[in-house]
Amino acid sequence: MVLDRKPEQNKELDFLVGTWKLDVKASVTGLPSESQMVGMIYPIHDGIWYQWDIQSLMRAGRITWICGWNPSKSNFQVYFYDNHGVHGVESSVGPGWEDDRLRFTGTMYLPEGEVDVIDEFTRIDENCFHDDVQILLGKEWKQILHAECHRLVV
Repeated sequence: MVLDRKPEQNKELDFLVGTWKLDVKASVTGLPSESQMVGMIYPIHDGIWYQWDIQSLMRAGRITWICGWNPSKSNFQVYFYDNHGVHGVESSVGPGWEDDRLRFTGTMYLPEGEVDVIDEFTRIDENCFHDDVQILLGKEWKQILHAECHRLVV
């Protein structure tokens, strides 16, 4: 099936389009505990997908996050990868934002193996959102990243 236009549901993601400064607190081996990144979110492939390119300002880290509507599952599908071999796939829990939150669950593949992941976006206002990532270690969820994302006016 070929989609010839942007899915109506992708309007849910329009808030994210722009350039963002990320103040990041991480608890992942090999990453600084606090860092700054900059990222740009923009539509690709005629608006069917949105891509978020993130670059660390403190080290040679790059992340790509791609999200779009999955009509067969009535939710958003995410693919992500970085330049250190970490990658994964997530699906939104529900069809969009609920109480200013957009939550994804899925699997992250690390050099040490695969883990379950929760990735939650929280809209603070039109120029700020938070991105919180947790992974399942054993039987406990551990937060590994909190990013405060502030829109840059370009």
